[in-house]
Amino acid sequence: MENPDARSSEHAGMYPLWRPNQIYSAVKTARSILKTDKVMIIVDHEHLATNGVDALQESRKFIKTKPDFGEFVISVHANHPNPLHPHEPIELGDTILYELLYNLRLTGLGTKRTAFLIFERGGGEDPFQKSIDSLRLMAKFLEKDPPTPT
Repeated sequence: MENPDARSSEHAGMYPLWRPNQIYSAVKTARSILKTDKVMIIVDHEHLATNGVDALQESRKFIKTKPDFGEFVISVHANHPNPLHPHEPIELGDTILYELLYNLRLTGLGTKRTAFLIFERGGGEDPFQKSIDSLRLMAKFLEKDPPTPT
């Protein structure tokens, strides 16, 4: 289940399941009822932004309220959260995107199964620019199991 895009502002917050905590609860319930681990979450921080939510504040809540959230995430559409949904290239040193991924890692992203960081291309003459290199570098640091902040 992926959180939906609300590019048109009149749809922001109108979907039945769009906040990560709602999708988390639905996935955990479905897995329990169906007795399967095949139901997973795809996180898209741009989609959160199109719904008018600060993705960074939302992810900071996961650490405290959903310490296993990342264990249910199979993939992240890794882009800087932008309510215009432009799929801009990922900048080297994008600390906001890194913190979003870091917070998912703290809650288990990629610790019990392979998880995928997907770059959504788009924007400009060279839509990739340094995006793949930037994302690889972020993944390299995340795989070192960063310490939990105090």
